[in-house]
Formats: sequence, structure tokens, C-alpha cells
Amino acid sequence: TASDDGKIRFFDFATREQTAELEGTHEDYIRYLEVHPQLPYLLSCSDDATVKCWDMEYNFSRKFVVQDA
Repeated sequence: TASDDGKIRFFDFATREQTAELEGTHEDYIRYLEVHPQLPYLLSCSDDATVKCWDMEYNFSRKFVVQDA
């Protein structure tokens, strides 16, 4: 899930329990999350004027950032 505190959280669908949390991902509200249909990437878009790409195979290491000038 995306949140207003700039964190991305993961939940187990069956139990509805939180399984993981990425802190410090954005400096403002996260408005959108998208999983790439073929690659292990998660994209996040925030009110901090950035889009970030996270690699799900490598412990969610950040691949790149696109920032509004």
C-alpha cells in the first residue's frame, strides 16, 4: 500500500497482516504504486515530485529516480 507518511507497506492478502515496510521511500504522500507486468520492478509516484523504481529481486534497492525540475 501507499501512504501519506512516505512509506510503502506490504500485507499478506489472506491474513491481512503487514509483512514488510519500506521507510524513507518518499518525502511526501505516495499517490500511486504500479508493479511492472514482466520485470520485478515496483514504481512509486509521490507528491514530492518524484517517480521511483524499486527492484523487488534485490531487497527493494532503488534502481532510478525521475524528478520534476
